[in-house]
Amino acid sequence: MVFEKIFHLIDEDNSGEISIDELKKIISEFLSIDLPDTKIAEIFNNLDIDGSGEVDIEEFETTMNQLVENQFKAIDVDNSGNISPEELKNYEKSSRLDQDIVENCQNRVSYFLDEFLKVADKDGDGEISLDEFVDVIVDSPKIGLRLLFCLA
Repeated sequence: MVFEKIFHLIDEDNSGEISIDELKKIISEFLSIDLPDTKIAEIFNNLDIDGSGEVDIEEFETTMNQLVENQFKAIDVDNSGNISPEELKNYEKSSRLDQDIVENCQNRVSYFLDEFLKVADKDGDGEISLDEFVDVIVDSPKIGLRLLFCLA
């Protein structure tokens, strides 16, 4: 499972399930993003596929795979299979960004983009492949998750 490390980071009580309180804590404390409870509930409900009120690892893995793939495709506007620095920066400025998140991430997004670009381009070709995109989210969860929540 690709996102197991992140799941266990969020599952603070090691119950095998993520609660909305654990998600809220990781967003506010670990990621330093101040989102309204309604936005956190929306994110949680997207993760909680079966509506049980808890997110198990399978739900988390499924949702994260979809989120990362959709996010990658949305940023890769030329459909090259790679994200250029220009595409990433243009996406930041696009109207697709959620206003609640933009307001709370405003001064951080450019910094996160620069950090993301530095760690993501492992092969040094100046672009980010889907594999590199996933790797930075898993290997550097603070940077990767901040970008996912700020750009989603």
